[in-house]
Amino acid sequence: MGSLTYTQIETEVRSALGGRTDLDDRLTVIINLSQMRMARMKRWEELEAIYTNSIGNTGDLTADKEVALSANFRDMYTLRVIDGDNTQKLVFYPYRLWDQQIPYPEKLARNRPKIYTLWRKTIELYPIPDQTYILWARAIFWPTDFTGTSVPTQKSDFDQKDDAIIALSISYAFSSLKKYEDAGKWFAIFANMMRNSISEEFEWPDIDLGPNPGVGGSTGDVIPSHLDPFSKTG
Repeated sequence: MGSLTYTQIETEVRSALGGRTDLDDRLTVIINLSQMRMARMKRWEELEAIYTNSIGNTGDLTADKEVALSANFRDMYTLRVIDGDNTQKLVFYPYRLWDQQIPYPEKLARNRPKIYTLWRKTIELYPIPDQTYILWARAIFWPTDFTGTSVPTQKSDFDQKDDAIIALSISYAFSSLKKYEDAGKWFAIFANMMRNSISEEFEWPDIDLGPNPGVGGSTGDVIPSHLDPFSKTG
């Protein structure tokens, strides 16, 4: 989450534009478009989230086979069905294969879902649930739009990228005013911020690397090759 409120972001953008107020009605749109543009540049880890939903047997086959996703849902990486000791990862089928092999799932018996497909903002399950289950997914979402001055304390979903949102919003605003030199300067500032943010996200502070044969003893005690089942020598 960001550290600046919407009011603070808007104030910084307006200040960089010389304090002009004729763009006030557009500032919320400009800031939200800037957020969306940043999200398209990279799948930022702070926009990843755990998605959960309850599914069950309501008696309506057509309704029970589908699960609607939120408007800011972007993509799903894995999907599990929670069923006590029988919890398992569902298998993803591309929609073409789905339509070829399961063209009419309502005709088949209900059971615990095993496979799924995605079409726009909807998950389709097969088999259709026979009882209540919990869906648990690793997913990524688009950033939440600012609602403007009606919620002045709202903060961005981006982690510590308020300065980038501000810089890109200023560039966008200057461009819309046909002040292309100013727009270019602010876009260059924004681009440098993005390079730093992307570089930082690729860091893995606590990653454990495999043994380095050039550094003796760096990974602790060495197992003799004749006692190591994974050794190709000895």
